[in-house]
Amino acid sequence: MHPIIFEIGNFKVYSYGLMLALAFLTGGWYFTWAGKQKGIKADFIYELIIYVAIAAIIGGKLAYVLISWDYYAIHPQEIWQLWKPGLSFYGGLILGLGVTIIYIWRKKLPLARIMDMGAPSIALGYAVARIGCFLNGCCAGHYTTLPWGVDFGDGPRHPTQLYAIGANLIIFLILHRQEKSKPFEGYLMLLYLVLYATYRFIIEFFRESPLVTSWLTLGQLISIIIGITALLAILYFRPKKYLPK
Repeated sequence: MHPIIFEIGNFKVYSYGLMLALAFLTGGWYFTWAGKQKGIKADFIYELIIYVAIAAIIGGKLAYVLISWDYYAIHPQEIWQLWKPGLSFYGGLILGLGVTIIYIWRKKLPLARIMDMGAPSIALGYAVARIGCFLNGCCAGHYTTLPWGVDFGDGPRHPTQLYAIGANLIIFLILHRQEKSKPFEGYLMLLYLVLYATYRFIIEFFRESPLVTSWLTLGQLISIIIGITALLAILYFRPKKYLPK
């Protein structure tokens, strides 16, 4: 694997940190493009992107530290090493959405419309970030004898990072194409939560994740809660003309 892209003297560029930065830039690019299509001023978009990026990193790090406290209690200096792996996506997503809601409410902007702009952006950025996981060799899956297994230094494993990239690019394309035919404002974000939760629930079966129940990981448990909640919200807000008679 390639945890370090290059180094000049003592300065090192880590693949995870680099791809995480590119993930925010890529997602931000799409979000900016979508905002222009919807007539949202660029100043609002740029400011929101900065707030969301900071919130996502803080939320992701805090959640990961809490989950992995046994490790960080011994290595507290690594809590602030953001260029290394160690972020919880759900933690970043929850805090990022929370900051978005507060910002939009204070600016009196259309919340549901902006949420729909953000949904494909998140999926696209997530796919880019997982490239960093693959290059770093983290987040690998269980051992496998399948021909596409990747040796991360201890034998062939499921390249779950590549599965994640493919799945989230598909989610991005679905959301992008649904933009013109969505039944109501806010639908794309709710659909994203359903699709991501479904993907995450399935991928957890291939990942090295500790169980919190007899057969569910923490990621699967959270995915069930978020996925079902978002699906119920879609059914609740969906116009009657879209419901089966």
